[in-house]
Amino acid sequence: MSRVAEKIRDRALAAEVPTIEDFPVAEWNAVVRIVGFSGADLDAWDQMVAGRTADGRGLVGLRAELAVRVVRDPGTGDPIFTEEDIGPLSEGPQAPLDRIWTAASPIVGFGAGDEGGEADEGK
Repeated sequence: MSRVAEKIRDRALAAEVPTIEDFPVAEWNAVVRIVGFSGADLDAWDQMVAGRTADGRGLVGLRAELAVRVVRDPGTGDPIFTEEDIGPLSEGPQAPLDRIWTAASPIVGFGAGDEGGEADEGK
């Protein structure tokens, strides 16, 4: 392996998952942290979306599910929500979930034409 390739490999393997700190959510009177996805996280997300689409459940609650996966306590980094919160979050105000989706999309790996785009079309 060349020295250049070795440096690129080392940087890629040492890269950290991106984070947005101090993301304000006025409706919750809170500031949260949004974390990105690792490659494995994105693969699991893609598999979940494909399964929901294939079995007819569709994309209902997808924004709430993303919030459950990426919203963290800014002090500890621990998840704020659990899987059980997806339903209640989906039934609450959608504006904060839309803003979280928009902010998280580039750091979780959503791009044009993927699950992020499909979910936006299904609003």
